[in-house]
Parts: sequence; structure tokens; C-alpha cells
Amino acid sequence: MAICTLFSPKIVFADQYQLQLIVDLSELNDEGNNAVWLEPLASPTNNGEFFVAQDNGRVYLTSQNPKSNQKTILNLPLTTNSPGFISLTAMTLHPNFTSPEHSGYATIFTAHTTEFHQKTNNNRLTLNDTNITFGFETVITAWQYDFEKQKIDPKTKREVLRIPINKQDSGIRNLKFDPYQKTWNLDYAQLYFSLNHIDELKDYPLYSGVILRIDPHAFGEFNYTVLDTNPFIKDSNINNEIVVMGVQNIERFFRAKNEHTSIFIQHNNNEQHRLSKAILGDNLLTQSESNILWQQPNAMSAMLLYQGRDFMSLRDKMVFITLLDNKWHLGSLALVPLINELPIFEELLTKDVLSPTSDLNIYQDNQNEIILFDNHKSKMYSLQLIVSKVIESVTTQSNTTAAGSNNYILHISLLTGLLLLLIFVYRKKMNNRSSDSPLDKDHLQLKYEPTTQIITLFKANQKKDYKTLTLDDIIRCEILLNKNIINTIDDQPDNALNNQIEVDMRALFSKEYYTKMDDEDTRQIEIVLSVKGDSFRVSLYLRKGNSRVTGTKYDEIIDILVDLCWSISKCINHKDTEARIIPIVKYFHPSMKVSPIHSNKSQQRRHKKIEDPIQEPAKYTSTASKFSNQVKSQTELVDALDKLVNLHQQGYLSDEEFSLAKTKLLK
Repeated sequence: MAICTLFSPKIVFADQYQLQLIVDLSELNDEGNNAVWLEPLASPTNNGEFFVAQDNGRVYLTSQNPKSNQKTILNLPLTTNSPGFISLTAMTLHPNFTSPEHSGYATIFTAHTTEFHQKTNNNRLTLNDTNITFGFETVITAWQYDFEKQKIDPKTKREVLRIPINKQDSGIRNLKFDPYQKTWNLDYAQLYFSLNHIDELKDYPLYSGVILRIDPHAFGEFNYTVLDTNPFIKDSNINNEIVVMGVQNIERFFRAKNEHTSIFIQHNNNEQHRLSKAILGDNLLTQSESNILWQQPNAMSAMLLYQGRDFMSLRDKMVFITLLDNKWHLGSLALVPLINELPIFEELLTKDVLSPTSDLNIYQDNQNEIILFDNHKSKMYSLQLIVSKVIESVTTQSNTTAAGSNNYILHISLLTGLLLLLIFVYRKKMNNRSSDSPLDKDHLQLKYEPTTQIITLFKANQKKDYKTLTLDDIIRCEILLNKNIINTIDDQPDNALNNQIEVDMRALFSKEYYTKMDDEDTRQIEIVLSVKGDSFRVSLYLRKGNSRVTGTKYDEIIDILVDLCWSISKCINHKDTEARIIPIVKYFHPSMKVSPIHSNKSQQRRHKKIEDPIQEPAKYTSTASKFSNQVKSQTELVDALDKLVNLHQQGYLSDEEFSLAKTKLLK
């Protein structure tokens, strides 16, 4: 931050940064152990904890608090059930890591290299050419973290994807989500990862140096899916998962907060080291050099785009660490254009002596602030801006100094008073909201993990698990819409789930969705899970007037509920449960009439454990024979929405125009 005074033009100031030790991992780094540290991940709980890992497969939970113990939460070689484990290469946290009500809660993804086994062919992304011999594979795995035990449960392991490679060092080195996407964005919770160039296979796009994008959530029998907006999805010669190709050796890539369509890539071709800016669909081998922001023949320091708030003089600049005159400096460079700019270097000061041979790397925490990691000493540092030093000074007398000081104090006082007022208003608003909330502290919500068939119940506003159920524990399930039982699943033949019941349920939910609500009206979806000797009433969705109380959207919760019902029905009554057919039309037009569910069933019984009264199923009337005509109408709507999405993706519509057009279509 350059500082000057109006009356002293000859005074020049330079920034200096103090390194503050935040985590010491030296006790974990055994002598004689050549393990390499991976990128540290700051816990989204913002409690000073970090997930750190070494390439030997050990993952640790550590904290800035010196009294906290450093815990081993996962030993990958012991849990992969494969003697061919070679190295852990990358790790990342799901964006919903601390959101129990959303898919991806407490999920950690790892990438590791293992020996190639022909029989292990599940989830393999590979080539059609079967004559190529591979010796290794790079594997992405999802794990569930237990917040209470502070451990990763090995039983929750779910393999997402594996790619064969012919060199140990060609595995996935970058594994990350776009941290700047919001939950309503199409790209939210999409996993990006890179695969390096393999010279012997350079004619194949998959091995040209690529960045890939997948949705890592399980969907039915698939352990991951691919967005239909991936740029090469219509090219049969290029894998659907690829979004940028021809990058060659990828060192790291990162995103910018205000440029969602761009990916900044640090890469090399063994001759030139480059920083390039790409968009989805780019092939850097065939495109002009306009993508290149910075290029040099020698190795380039690891960079990041600083977007934090602690150092405003560095904001939106490329930042890196470099050695000058045997002293470590922080370099910064304006983002565009880089080629004709000269970097600014600031000295790093530290109480610990940083050796010129130190292996320093630069990262960012979840607040976009800079973290430095000394791989030799296994120590992690944060940066602090200290009082700028005067390089040249001339004494200047100013009669305005006292007045300036008084003005400064006055401004600080006014800002402090305003801040206190805002805090008071905010707390009062939050207290009123809490008192008016339809949910009490004992309100239950759930998270369902399809791969492990585990249902986790937790109370509102609490991250700790309240109860954990397996599908085998459940003996009965009831679905309620506005306290009306609309479906029951148990071991009775008539109460097994089938495809027509799913259609009817979705129709009821759609009819309710299009029903106009007044300010005092409520819309609620609940599920009652019964086990031996107990039952649990869970509120999946609650809206009061125009305010949604629960976090998950209406259409998302219906999909989660229906998937859960199918799983419960197969577990309780496998014999009578139909094979599921995923419906093409999930949502029905409001004018569409629907048929009652289980019209031939006996009258539904009230649940003994429910304190609030549950009304018997409402008497809905329908004409199911009109279903085919409605499908045609809905198909036209889906086509129109698809065209709208394409226009938005191509940049012809802004976010606001897209939202308005979509709203008009759905009216």
C-alpha cells in the first residue's frame, strides 16, 4: 500500500509484510519421511481449523489453537482396500460441507494414484482403444466426515471416477469447486479437476492436458453425472467431461470472483511457462496466443489471484513468492495486461529465519486471505501488514496536523456510533424473527446419503447429529402434505411404491405449488419415519406466506423425498416394489387434475407419536386419462426452457433477463 503526504512529495513508503506462524506441523513430519504436503484446506466452520494431508495418504485435522491436538482423521492406504496405493495427490471440501440440509454435507473428496487393475473397471473414464497398456490409475473418492468424532468414516467411502494413466506423476493434481458460485447458479457444486499431458498419448484429447467438470453426486446407478452444457458433449471424439483441452502440463488453476466464465491456468510445455486465461470450450493448442497473460522460459513461481480484504493494494492482482538477494519477497502484478508490466516486490519479515532453500508455497484460505506454507519446516503462516518503512524522509511542518487528528477522531466516533446502531437493529430483527419462526428448537431435519443408505437427523440450527438411522431400521414411512397423509410405505403389499404412485405424488405436490398463498398460509412437507418403539417426524419443507423457513427449494426437496421413498420401499417391501422408471415430466401444470393415491387402500391410521393432529388424506379427484396430453404440453415447456438456458449460456441474455423470461414461461 503506497502512502504519501500532500506536503512531502519526496517521502516514499514501501509495504512490508510480517509472517505470523499459525500452524506448526513439524511433529507430524517424521525424520526420514520424504512425504510432501498438499494444499491446506481451511475449515468452513471458521474456527481456525485446517484439513492438511501428505502424499503418503495421511489426512490430519489441525488448529491454530496450540492447545488443540493434531489428529489423524484418515489413513488412505489402510482404507482403500487396495495394496496398489501409491500416493495421495489432491483433496477438497464440498461447498455444502457445513450445510446439513443440503446434499454434499460433510463430504470430502480425495484424488490418489494407484496401480492399474483391469478387473476394477467401475466408474472408469477411458478410451475406446483397448490396445493401450496402462500401469496406473488416478481415482477420485468421496468420504463423509463425522463432526462429532472428528474422523472420516472409512465405511462411507464412495468411488466417484477413475482414469487410467501410464506414469505415476500424471495423476490428478488439482481438485476444486468454484468458490464464487451461488446455490442458484448452474455451475454450483460442479467439481473441476485437471489431468496432465501424456506425450505418448497426445493425439487423444483426454491426455492433451485437460480440465474436466463433473457433478460428483450419485444419481441412481451413476456415481457422477455430466451437465449437458459441457462444451464438448456433442463431439463423440472428445470425452463429455472435458471443458478445456490442449493445456499440456497443468500446475494449478483458479477462478476469479467477477469472471465466472474464465479459468486462469498456470501451465508449461517444458519450454515455456505460462499463465493463461481460458473459457470453457477452449483448446489452447489450436488457439492464438491471446489467451496468454504471462510467459517466460524459466520456471514460474506458484501464483494466485488475490481477492481478499486484508490487503487492498493487492486486491485483484496476481500474487506470488520469490527469492531476491537471498531474501523472500511477495511479488504482485496487475492482472491485465501482464506481459508489459513489471511486478512490485515487498520484503517478507519473520521471526523465524527463512532459509533461501526453504520450499515456500502460496495458497488462500476460505476468506481468500493469503497463506504461506514452508514444506521444509512443515509450518503454515499468515500475512500481516506492518507499519510501512520510510525509505527517504524530509521533515515537514504542518499546521494542519492537529486539525487532521481531530477530524480523524470525529470520523471514528461517528462510524463507531453507526456500527453500534446497526448491531442493535440487527439483533432486534433477529430476535423478532426467532420469536415468529414456525419452527422450534426441537424441529427435526434430515440428510440422506444414498450410497451408504444412512439417514442423519439433526435439530434446527444445530450441526451435531441428533440421530442416525439406516434404511434397515425403518419399518414404516408416512408422507404428509400440509398435515394430510398422502402416502404410506410399509411391508403390506398395497403399500409398496410403484411408478404410478410417484406420478400421483408429484402431481399433488405440483398442484399445491401452484396454489395461491396468503401471508398467513403455510405450505409444509413432512415425513414420519417409524422404527421399533419410536418414530420421528421430520419437516422437509416449510413456507409461511412469502417466506421459506427451511433452506432447500421446493422442487429439490420433492426429488430428495421421492428418491428416499423408493429406497425405503425397496428395503421394507422389496418383493412388491416396482422397478423405478425415472419420469420425463416431473412437474405438472396447475390445471392438471390428479388421481388419489392408494384409492383402494384402507383408511390411513394416525401416527401415535405425533403431537400435532394429522388429518386424513384429502379427497382428490382426477382424470388420469388426460396424462398423455399433459405430457405433450410439458414437453413443449421443457423445450422452451432448454432454448432459454442455451441463450443464457451463450451470453445473449443477462441473469436478470433470464430470470424474468423463465418466470413468464412458468406462469
